[in-house]
Amino acid sequence: MGEVVAKTLKTKFEELLDKVNQLETCVKSSQNDKDELLMKINDLEQYRMPNIGMEIKGDSIDRCHRVRAYKPNSKHPRGVIMEFINYKYNSFVFNSKKYLT
Repeated sequence: MGEVVAKTLKTKFEELLDKVNQLETCVKSSQNDKDELLMKINDLEQYRMPNIGMEIKGDSIDRCHRVRAYKPNSKHPRGVIMEFINYKYNSFVFNSKKYLT
């Protein structure tokens, strides 16, 4: 009787160990995904227009839309239409358009 209980406990323990290992790998994967997303967010927050010397942050843009349909084989990125929350940003970009490439 004692051996049956010991075997049952051992199998349950091994099953639980397997589940713990699976959960640990899942947590590590989730942490890696989280780190990648944080890096992407940081990159987006640091986005700036280097050609005109103006730093654009997310809270200075009211609306932003892509132009044209996405073409995976295109060599050029799609254009963007932006509406700024303040006329100051709009006029600065418009007056600096000669520096854009």
